[in-house]
Amino acid sequence: MTRARVLRFALPAAACAAVAALIWGLYGSGNVGYDTYYALLWGDELSEGALPSYEAPRSPIPHPLANLVSLVVTPLGNVSDDAWIAITLLSFGALAVAAFYLGRALVGWPVGVVFAIVLLTRPLLVEQALSTSIDIPFLALVVAAAAVEVRRRGSWLPVLILLGAAGLLRPEAWGVSAFYILWTWRIVTPRERKWMVGIAATAPVVWIGSDLIITGSPKWSFDQGRITAERTGTPGGLTQTISWTGRAMKGVLHLSIAFGGIVGALLAIRFFRQKALAPLGILALGAASFLAIGFAGLPLITRYFFLGGVMLALFFAVALVGWTGLERGNRWRPWWIAGAAALALVLVATGKYEKESVDGRLREASRRGVVQDDLERLMNRAEFKTAIAGCKPLYSRVYRSRPQMLWLRRDQPAIEIVANQRVAPTDGLLLRYVYERAPAPATGFHNLAASTFWSLSGTCAPGAVAAAP
Repeated sequence: MTRARVLRFALPAAACAAVAALIWGLYGSGNVGYDTYYALLWGDELSEGALPSYEAPRSPIPHPLANLVSLVVTPLGNVSDDAWIAITLLSFGALAVAAFYLGRALVGWPVGVVFAIVLLTRPLLVEQALSTSIDIPFLALVVAAAAVEVRRRGSWLPVLILLGAAGLLRPEAWGVSAFYILWTWRIVTPRERKWMVGIAATAPVVWIGSDLIITGSPKWSFDQGRITAERTGTPGGLTQTISWTGRAMKGVLHLSIAFGGIVGALLAIRFFRQKALAPLGILALGAASFLAIGFAGLPLITRYFFLGGVMLALFFAVALVGWTGLERGNRWRPWWIAGAAALALVLVATGKYEKESVDGRLREASRRGVVQDDLERLMNRAEFKTAIAGCKPLYSRVYRSRPQMLWLRRDQPAIEIVANQRVAPTDGLLLRYVYERAPAPATGFHNLAASTFWSLSGTCAPGAVAAAP
């Protein structure tokens, strides 16, 4: 391999690591997400030669690539969750680096810098990155694919490989792959078309096939997605979807950047049309899928707008500094600069709100991390282990605590753990979060162990628990 080829891959990798280190220094490490703990559990089951237990109560949508990554990191033991935190931070760094390359390929390096900064400062993206969300590596892969295509039209192999990996994290990438095949159909050979279709089909075949093998249903993930959306989302419909679109833009970008993105998209069509077609297509797909979900009456969740929102952030960067891509003699350049200056003033005016939003997300992510660490410390105490051995089942009104407890106990004898907001046990053990509003346990429960944020009580007499084997 030549020195130039080594540098071609080494420089972006080093940049990803450097940005990830900067993110960690500025934002901290956050917490391990609910979905990630289940992915770790499923990866651990795979490592033991067993099929993942997708049918666990309130389990999230399984993501094949996340399970595979978990399979790789599970030999690290109890630091596997820390490995996932590092992977997500590196993915956030990769998203910023890919954004820089896409902006540079579209117009120039100023657009790339602004695009990267915008993504690194979006409050919701920051929170997702600090909660090991699979949306972050998914977005990094899609943006990287767009950067490759914009830089060199028709580079179908790396583009479809990147989109294929993204398609093992979120099925939205399947639509992007299909769009890309149509986009490049006329400029490739018949033999290349067959390869393109085969590569693009790999992700949905693997996903649907794994669901069929593991659960017996090829649409298990989609059914789980519908159930989760019905539980956590907002019901769709014509009026609700239109109003929710504005809320989604605000949630992902904030309205000033979303508005600037719309203006930037129009400017890109006018001045950078050929290179802008690929990101415009992804924006259209992201927006169309969001609207289609809502108009069909299905529940809406803000993260469904991530793909469209990220592309709007690109076009916001075009609106702000895209004038640098025009020749100095272009008659539109002064007008563009004046409009960009007005847009910059709006950003300055909303800067305090932006910072407070990021700070709020950081506090929430940090709080969840502290609470998770406190639960792990409690579970490692002798009183907790003794209680678990002698008194069952274990109840909790914090359903998000269940996968963490299962993960920490994965090598110990299995016990029944029931976690939902409505449990009202009359026997066994009850794990309580200090700030939960539910009433105290029924008469007969004794305090067995406690930490800063958690307490464990049970109906087994303290003496009986201590004597349990």
